[in-house]
Amino acid sequence: MERSAIGMFDSGIGGLGVFLDVTRLLPHESIVYVAGNKYFPFGEKTPERLQKISENIVNFLIKQHNVKMVVIACNTASVSSLAYLRSKFTIPFIGVVPVVKPACELTKTGCVAILSTPVTAGSAYIQELIKKFGHGIRVLSIGCPGLVDIIEAGRVEALELDVLLRELVVPILEQKADIVGLCCTH
Repeated sequence: MERSAIGMFDSGIGGLGVFLDVTRLLPHESIVYVAGNKYFPFGEKTPERLQKISENIVNFLIKQHNVKMVVIACNTASVSSLAYLRSKFTIPFIGVVPVVKPACELTKTGCVAILSTPVTAGSAYIQELIKKFGHGIRVLSIGCPGLVDIIEAGRVEALELDVLLRELVVPILEQKADIVGLCCTH
């Protein structure tokens, strides 16, 4: 009898870091990884669209690979779809969450910045994390529209990337944030 695998997905290859950590922690488990490049990038889609995309990927993992659980290795998919998927399926789901807690624990100035996709930055999920872990700390939740387009087009040396990064970083410096957490880019 074939043992069920753990399913895992992300918008692309970014979740491979999570994949590597899981394989180190659970070396005897089989893992099926899906890079959702067909739907790429996740970060500028509506939460409802992300829920349907996530549901399609999970249906594929269950029907084609009989997975016993799913790890959502994507902040954007986790904040928009984790509760939705748990309500639709009986298998367990584990999501990744934005780095609000560790950023708040490490700050010395009392101000941190969390960079993410616009969907993640505007989500109720990240607001709940800020409420839970950001007592007395100013948390700047900053969406980064356009960043993925520049990077994916391979224009990492382009002036437009410098301009965009300056627009993102200047407010962080002005607010004296000493910790910058990168949640998700895609």
